[in-house]
Amino acid sequence: MNVHRQTVPIILVILILLAGSGCTPQSLPRTTSADSATIKVSTSPLLWQRARGPYFSNPEEARTYAENLDLDGYKDWRLPTREEMLDFYYAFDFGSAQASKLGIDIEGYYWVMDEDGNINAGSWCDGEICEISRSYQPSAKGGYVRAVRQPVTMPKRRSSE
Repeated sequence: MNVHRQTVPIILVILILLAGSGCTPQSLPRTTSADSATIKVSTSPLLWQRARGPYFSNPEEARTYAENLDLDGYKDWRLPTREEMLDFYYAFDFGSAQASKLGIDIEGYYWVMDEDGNINAGSWCDGEICEISRSYQPSAKGGYVRAVRQPVTMPKRRSSE
């Protein structure tokens, strides 16, 4: 009877871990490289700065850096929103293998902008178990910049009748 009491909790833990298999590399979005300086995640229309920018302790310096960035022929870069940064983080969340293969560093705090134009630095931290939940931790000291841009789409031409 003692063996049964010890075995059941172990089996339950194993089943719970297997049920949380949403944390598999198969659920990763694909990344496509637009250029060596930029990267695009297949689940988003955004184009990202591949290499993280400098570390800034001042939010206006971070904004100025992003807005003055001339990368890959584009000059319309900006700071991402907190949610956009989370999406970028999720694309490279499953270990350093994919991130390092593509030259992506997601460690550290990053500057983000909210809908009111307020800028703050923070980081998305993993939950305690493998699940789709993260918590945003603000930084009092500063952060890196990873600029983003929304590609402009051309309007569809109307066919001549």
